[in-house]
Amino acid sequence: MWIGGRQLGHSRGEGTHGVRLGKPLEWVGCIQTLNHHFGDVRVIIGASVLEGLFKSLARVNAGTEMVIDRISSLPEDIIHHVMSIDFALESNVQELDLDIHLQNGLKYYNLPHRVLAAKSIKVLKLEGCNLGVQDLILNCPLMEDFRLKDCDGLKSIMVSTAKLLSLELDCCGPSITDKWFECHVPKFTLLEMLSLDGCETLQKIKISLQRLKSIELLRCLSIVDAELDAPNLLSFTYCGWTPPSTPLATLRCSDLLHARVSWQPIVTTAKSSIASRNFLALFNHCEVLTLVCSISKHRRFLEELDGSWLPPLYDLKHLRVEIGYLVASFKNWRDGCSVVPNWQPVKYTKLVDRLLQLCPHPNTLVIANDHLQMLIEFQYAERAVEDNADCCCRGWLRKCWRHDLKNVTLWRFKHNDQESLVKFFINNGKMLETITVDRKTFKVVQGK
Repeated sequence: MWIGGRQLGHSRGEGTHGVRLGKPLEWVGCIQTLNHHFGDVRVIIGASVLEGLFKSLARVNAGTEMVIDRISSLPEDIIHHVMSIDFALESNVQELDLDIHLQNGLKYYNLPHRVLAAKSIKVLKLEGCNLGVQDLILNCPLMEDFRLKDCDGLKSIMVSTAKLLSLELDCCGPSITDKWFECHVPKFTLLEMLSLDGCETLQKIKISLQRLKSIELLRCLSIVDAELDAPNLLSFTYCGWTPPSTPLATLRCSDLLHARVSWQPIVTTAKSSIASRNFLALFNHCEVLTLVCSISKHRRFLEELDGSWLPPLYDLKHLRVEIGYLVASFKNWRDGCSVVPNWQPVKYTKLVDRLLQLCPHPNTLVIANDHLQMLIEFQYAERAVEDNADCCCRGWLRKCWRHDLKNVTLWRFKHNDQESLVKFFINNGKMLETITVDRKTFKVVQGK
């Protein structure tokens, strides 16, 4: 169906979301969403509002999905009002998503102040808005989800709600300070998700939230000290430069934590290597650790991990490394990628050697690039072979993989890398019995 030259599609389903000012006017799947486009302004309004609208202005043929258009004949100003923010607020909207990209070089949309005190809103997402105030006071008592991104005109933010479950702050300028963080975040006792992106004035954070399940620290390059006490934390994401000092002083979290660490080493020094290892040691007991590095930086990444110190990840069982030809920039780390020229091919045997220095007793090691995901599986003997003459792990409390690796399986490596890795494990595995390469198993005879 078309409304004023705009297409309308319909599908039956349940859900209470909202109306969005986007390009097409449509119902989407089971999540009933109405979209309209006015100068690239999007708004979302609840499905209950739309139900009444469609009952009065359209009818559905019995037994079919055909919708008869009775809206196109309405005056344009009425259609505009139906889809406007005013209509959303008057209709007790529960979800409001404003993603503003105005044309003619205008960056910001002037947000009506009444949005900030809407009593019915549970989800509020603002991007590219000019809030028109230096002090943002958000008084939506039912709000559970708040996202603020690239909004102009702010010096401070005050969020007054006890029900907040998700908080995302992205490029909010000088409004997010150490004092603001200390005064506000601990009050959100129900908070489950916290994302801080590009908060450049933030230097010290201390978080103690029992219900927190996910935290993201992205491009917060000024943070030098962080304490995180979240026993139910399941996801931790960090993106920044090589830490000059350990940015995360303490980490108390769930053993089921999945951590994702992405940093770009600039200059490798003994100090930066120690700092990187100390930082990684905080994730020794998590379930899965993912390290992210660009193809153009992978050699420096290897240098950063090199050294003769004790391994920081001895107890980690699942390590994943992502090295990409297409590397997400800091600005678009989650959404977009930029091509990296002049890359050098990865020497996977050397990479595996370095990773096993960091994590000397894994069950799985995954190495992924933009085209392929390779996997190494390790199985160990119950008792390690004793070899006091060997200096590979002298001084360690426990022996490394060389002393008790029994079986190793390689998946999806290219032929040359397969051969190199097979030789590497045969030459270093003192108890190695079998090597499996893509379902083909070979016995290893020690001493030959």
